Amino acid sequence: MNLKKHSNQTHSPAPSPRVSRDLSRRNFIKTAAATAAVTLGAPFISRAWAAAGARSPCKNLVPATRKVRLAGIGAGGRGYNNLVGLAGAGAEIVALCDVHFAHASRGFHEYHNAARYRDFRQMLDEMAGKIDAVYVATPDHTHFPAALMAIERGLHVYVEKPLTHTIGEARALKAAAKKAGVVTQMGNQGHANEGTRLIKEWIEAGVIGTVREVHSWTNRPGIPGGRTVWPQGIPWPVADTGETKARPATLDWNLWLGPAPWRPFNHRLHYLGFPQNVTPWSFCRDLGLGGLGSGSSHAFDVVHWALGLNTSGPTEIAPRNDQNRYITYTYPGGEILQVVHGRLDPNYHDIPEGFDPVTSIQAFGALFVGEKGWIHVGRQGYLKSYPAEIAKDRPSRLDGNPTHHHVRNWLDCVRLRKRPACDIEIGSHSTIDPILGNIAYWLNRTLKWDPVKHEFIGDDEANRLRSRAIREPWFI
Repeated sequence: MNLKKHSNQTHSPAPSPRVSRDLSRRNFIKTAAATAAVTLGAPFISRAWAAAGARSPCKNLVPATRKVRLAGIGAGGRGYNNLVGLAGAGAEIVALCDVHFAHASRGFHEYHNAARYRDFRQMLDEMAGKIDAVYVATPDHTHFPAALMAIERGLHVYVEKPLTHTIGEARALKAAAKKAGVVTQMGNQGHANEGTRLIKEWIEAGVIGTVREVHSWTNRPGIPGGRTVWPQGIPWPVADTGETKARPATLDWNLWLGPAPWRPFNHRLHYLGFPQNVTPWSFCRDLGLGGLGSGSSHAFDVVHWALGLNTSGPTEIAPRNDQNRYITYTYPGGEILQVVHGRLDPNYHDIPEGFDPVTSIQAFGALFVGEKGWIHVGRQGYLKSYPAEIAKDRPSRLDGNPTHHHVRNWLDCVRLRKRPACDIEIGSHSTIDPILGNIAYWLNRTLKWDPVKHEFIGDDEANRLRSRAIREPWFI
């Protein structure tokens, strides 16, 4: 029943690991089922980073006399950038893992004293007692197993967005983190911005009155301007070079796929695909969540936080499959969130008074519409309001690098045993709601959702899409 091990798992000549904690089907089902009994607490509002409320008892305490010992899972690309921020914030990088050594070469070179691994399962087992925390920056489909295995070992975890690949995984991860009492953070760095926090204060102060609707969008391709996630086997609908690139010798493709269904190597699914500097796996349903599931986790986070919906969810999700596609979410309090394609088009949307439909809604931000007017918020805070005087004497402050603030917030909370700005409980909702939109698009119909039971009402077909099949040997 233990996790099976792959060949060529590690760059070092270390012996094969003994997997001390398996992730068997029985344990996985038990963890997932436990989420049904989780009582959602009141929304937690972090007024400033590292100033959060007391956390539940934490079993993994880091002495004040030394740095937080960190292991990175995913050391190239985004992983490398955040490792730099973590090291700058005082973490000691003691181990690095990446299935593609060439892609991770900058991280391996810069942190050359760190132990190197290909398989994070082996790293977590061999480095037991030598690390305090783990940073996860793998492709979307392996966020869940990497984060869960670390949490079950009592390690503090920072995991990039989207938190998981499915609704079931998000619930299971939230339950595991609560049980372990570890300090977690999801990579929604906009949550660390002082400007975004001020917008929440303005709304709570009644600057625009009761909010009745919100409009938001993401600049990630695929949704809502097109299909949510492209069909299996078609990773991205753009012209390729026509060449079939060979698998790099330093890439372990089997480990890269992880729990996803097996498929032959396809460079268009990997970061080597065309165009460069994107996440092409996001547009294959086996591997990612498309533009809505990935990019909108930022936008949903801003809206949830501002309206106090961090531990709630929508009751209805309606895809609008007209020329200017968008999707509408209705929340229990009557708030309406429309994820639109860049601009509000008067042919399809109600345009708030004073808003120019030629103006794009800020990516990763939102347009909050209330009884007294509206506020347009970007990733780093206030942009514009109507009437203009409602924002008078309410300056928004920008805090520099949001990514570095966000990772520092997590490290500070690890030391102080506080709750960080966007822990897994909050992050799970910013992940689940975009997934709900994906499911509505896949089925091409309006869905009714129970945000307490986390199930679709009277819709077995939709409920089956809350989880996915897992490839052996990840869950046996």
